[in-house]
This record gives sequence, C-alpha cells and structure tokens, in this order.
Amino acid sequence: MAGAIGIDPANLTLRELLWMSEGRGKDVWSRASNLMALIANCNRDPKKSKVFKPSDFNPYCADTNKKEAVVLTKDNMNVLKKMLGAT
Repeated sequence: MAGAIGIDPANLTLRELLWMSEGRGKDVWSRASNLMALIANCNRDPKKSKVFKPSDFNPYCADTNKKEAVVLTKDNMNVLKKMLGAT
C-alpha cells in the first residue's frame, strides 16, 4: 500500500520516512509561500508596505531570522555553569 508520498513505506527505516516527510513538507511550503507572496504583493500598497518574499511566509525559512549566537567569554561562563547546575 502506498503512503501519502506515493511509495510503499514497508522497506524504509523510520529515519528515511522522516527525511521524506520533511522533504515533502518543505516542497509543499515552498510552493504555498511563493503563491502567498505573489498574492500579498499584488494586493499591497507600494507606498505603505515593503515587498514580500516567499521566506516571509515559509515556516522552514524561520531559521534565517534567528538572532546571532552568544559568544562565551570568561565573564559569562559562570552564568552558563549556574544554569547547567555545574560548580
């Protein structure tokens, strides 16, 4: 019996199934976010709003908007040790 992605999952590992599921999700969101950006840009007021990009609507692209990592120094190492319960 074929699964939601069109193949028989019987001979696949859980890891392979998860990879395929994530790949399908990325593909679907890529298409949907392109359409959402197109519709939003067609209906926006160019004088009042910015141009929308597909990544503005795609949850898989949310990682690109993360803040920069905190650099560990001798000053903030004690805070990390306290958080982790180390002495």
